[in-house]
Amino acid sequence: MKGVYLPLLLLVAACVRDGDWRDGGDYIPGGGWPTPEDDTGGGDDSGADDSGGGGDSDAPFTADDCGLSVGEIACDLQSVDQLGEDFSLWALYPSPTVIVFGDAYDGYLQKASAWLAGLSDDGVVPIVVLLDNQNVMPATTADAAAWAETYGLPIVLTDPTGDLDATWAPTTPMTSLLVGPDMRIVAVNYGYLDEDQTRAALGL
Repeated sequence: MKGVYLPLLLLVAACVRDGDWRDGGDYIPGGGWPTPEDDTGGGDDSGADDSGGGGDSDAPFTADDCGLSVGEIACDLQSVDQLGEDFSLWALYPSPTVIVFGDAYDGYLQKASAWLAGLSDDGVVPIVVLLDNQNVMPATTADAAAWAETYGLPIVLTDPTGDLDATWAPTTPMTSLLVGPDMRIVAVNYGYLDEDQTRAALGL
């Protein structure tokens, strides 16, 4: 019987090793992208841990590397998407992303949201973090779902505790981070996000 165990163990190990989370495909809200073996989302949907999360041994960066300035690895933004599912920015690696923080009543956010979805055609993942809703109250999952449907956006997040706003976008009503495929921040924008400038900064 001992001779049976070794081939069986080798077969199981080969099956685990063959899994590749970078096999492409479109982001599916609620399902997300294929993620590393150790999910960087970590199940924490509070949004309070924006220091880089738990990290993953396969990723070329760690929580110690991250920051919120141009040239730094973007910290692992964690929240809940419009379907109420946990979201982790690092789970999108190596896709370039545009992250826009703003309020539903802000005309500039509405104007930017109208063209953001088009970035998906160029392989860029557009993300809106909806801070307050039209009633100047913290946006809920229902608000995020309505925003995603209205503007055709794949990912709309909420910030129920205000921690993301305080850490990522404390100075202006609308802040945007342009993140390259290596998760390095290539630009930070305050105020209205211009489409042409965004595409140029991302090399599109």
